[in-house]
Amino acid sequence: MLEELKVPYHEERGKLKWTGYPSLETLYFHYCLNLRKFDSSIGKMKVLTHLDIIRCRNLRTLPEEIGGLVNLKHLSIKKCSQMEKLPYSIGKLGSLSKLDISSSRITSLPNSIGNARHLSFLNLSGTPIVELPISIGELTQLEFLSLKYCRNLGELPESIGNLTLLQKLNLSGTNIVELPNSIKNLKQLKVMRIGFSLIRRLPASIEMLEKLEELYAEHCEQLAGELPIEIGKLLSLRILDISYTHISAVPMAINYLTRLQKLDLTHCDELQELPKLPSSLHCLRVHSASLRLVSNFSNLTNLVQMLLSNGFGQAPAQPSNPMQTFQLQWVGKLSKLEKLSWGLSYFPISLTELGCLPQLRELTLSSMDSFNSIVVGPQFSNLKNLSILCLHGSPLREIQLDGLELLRNLGVRECEFLERLSVISSCLRKLYKMEVLHCPKLLEIQFPSTMVSLEELRVGNCDSLRGLRGLSNSKKLKALQIYQCNGLWLVEGLEELELLGFLYLSRCGLLERLTDVSDSKIPNGCMIEVWGCMKLTSYEGTYRGYKEMILVKTRMTFIEEDEMEENDRIDCYTGILEWVQKLNRWLQENAFTLFDELKCTEVEGPVSWKQECSLHVDLLCFEDLLTVHSLRENFVKKGEEDACTKQIVHDITCTLSNEMAELQTILAGLNNSKFFHEPHLRMFPEVYAQFYKQNVTDSSNGEMNEFTM
Repeated sequence: MLEELKVPYHEERGKLKWTGYPSLETLYFHYCLNLRKFDSSIGKMKVLTHLDIIRCRNLRTLPEEIGGLVNLKHLSIKKCSQMEKLPYSIGKLGSLSKLDISSSRITSLPNSIGNARHLSFLNLSGTPIVELPISIGELTQLEFLSLKYCRNLGELPESIGNLTLLQKLNLSGTNIVELPNSIKNLKQLKVMRIGFSLIRRLPASIEMLEKLEELYAEHCEQLAGELPIEIGKLLSLRILDISYTHISAVPMAINYLTRLQKLDLTHCDELQELPKLPSSLHCLRVHSASLRLVSNFSNLTNLVQMLLSNGFGQAPAQPSNPMQTFQLQWVGKLSKLEKLSWGLSYFPISLTELGCLPQLRELTLSSMDSFNSIVVGPQFSNLKNLSILCLHGSPLREIQLDGLELLRNLGVRECEFLERLSVISSCLRKLYKMEVLHCPKLLEIQFPSTMVSLEELRVGNCDSLRGLRGLSNSKKLKALQIYQCNGLWLVEGLEELELLGFLYLSRCGLLERLTDVSDSKIPNGCMIEVWGCMKLTSYEGTYRGYKEMILVKTRMTFIEEDEMEENDRIDCYTGILEWVQKLNRWLQENAFTLFDELKCTEVEGPVSWKQECSLHVDLLCFEDLLTVHSLRENFVKKGEEDACTKQIVHDITCTLSNEMAELQTILAGLNNSKFFHEPHLRMFPEVYAQFYKQNVTDSSNGEMNEFTM
């Protein structure tokens, strides 16, 4: 006999008939995208107790016959985005105890809902419901009511006060401005959530909620002024969260809440002072930019977690009267404290006091105005359990870390004057995670040989940072993130990280090289992401792919450089060959004229010849020198070397000798090059023979002439 049926991903269109399942007790419809409506026969399933309809986005309504399910206890119509209304017959479900229509398009409940007298759970979260019917007050068995994120709901009916058994009420994210006075009748209410709503004040009648244990009013931007003094009568209250509101004062009556364990006043920036608080507190979180008076909290001996701050990146208000501040010597008396975040500017704290907290595991120091020592660590030598240390907003230029042998997590953030961060002796042997963020003047980070346990490192927004040195000492490093370090040009030891699994690098404009891919121990499977670095190629993928990309790019670069050098040498040598050809032609055309001019005794002749030669001085080569020597020998033989021609020949000879010396240097280098073995050089037999000091055949007379330099 079939008692349970699941219908997932129903593909049939139209409606389903249920006459064949008289004994079915549980029926599930999940993700039936084509289901548009149910057949009226569903009302004949008299044994059905559970009906779940989830994410059937095309289902618009239920048949009126559903009221025939007299034994139905649980009805869920969750995330059916086209469901717009419930049938009026819903009130006939006398056995119904749970109704969940969250994330549907239902805008109202039928008045008949009040007839479902056994209903104990009603979830309307995320629906566009505009108002609740007055008959809601007839659900006298209701224990849970959620209207979370019903943004069209602006008020509650007074009849809500008739829900005398209600234990949990969630009004978070609604547009409700004020709670009805009848709220005081909810004598069994234990948890009330009104966060992210438009609530402007807590009514004085709240004092009647004698069993209220948890009150959440976080992010109520309209909630302002002083908390009502009546809040001190909520003797069962354990949790009070009014963070991110405009509350300006907490009444002294709060000290009467002897069961209060958690008080959250984070980002209540109009709060100026704190009264005495109950010793029952386990967690205290207070942040206000206006905070100027802190009481003696030495009675909070049960405190496990405490946050006190007036900073967080903005300039806190300096106390107008210094007498309103206290030497906070009571901190050392909080012997059970495990987590402390201290960010009170103008409130001096003794580091010796911090060293008296034996259970402390996490310590965050922000706005460290009173921190006058550059060495951080010896003060905490007694903190054997300290595993997390965060330093925020230090005014120091240098911080040295010493001791801290058990530290697992280190964060250094927003230290705008910090230039140097160093480690002394055997410090940080067990450090697992390290973050250095928003330190714009930090120049260098050195990783000593003691940091052998480091697995996660994040460095960001340190614009003056020049280098990360000694990363090879942290061989267990698995995740490395470096971003917005515009001055970074060195990441030393990166190629030694043989366990690295993730590398993220962005906006490091001066970094030219990541690793030596030819000698790197980084695993091939390491995920690499590089972008926004002007001198590095953007890449996302495995290290294997990155290496292949770099090697291909490098090989192409070498080939391009080789080709450029080859082209330059060929161009140079081609120019020399053209030089020789032009000079040879010029000498042949002007040889007789030169001899005639050299024989003249007039000044005009030799000067003209010298000027003509100077026009061609850039074309000179080794044959020029031979020609001049031949001319000079002819002059001497004929006895015609007067003073003028002698000087001219001497000048030209010196010039040619200098040119030949430079030419020999160039050609000596080219002589060792592969380019002299190219076939096209053999087009010039004279030059080819000159370089290899060989004999060549003179094409004019067929004789062998020997060329020498």
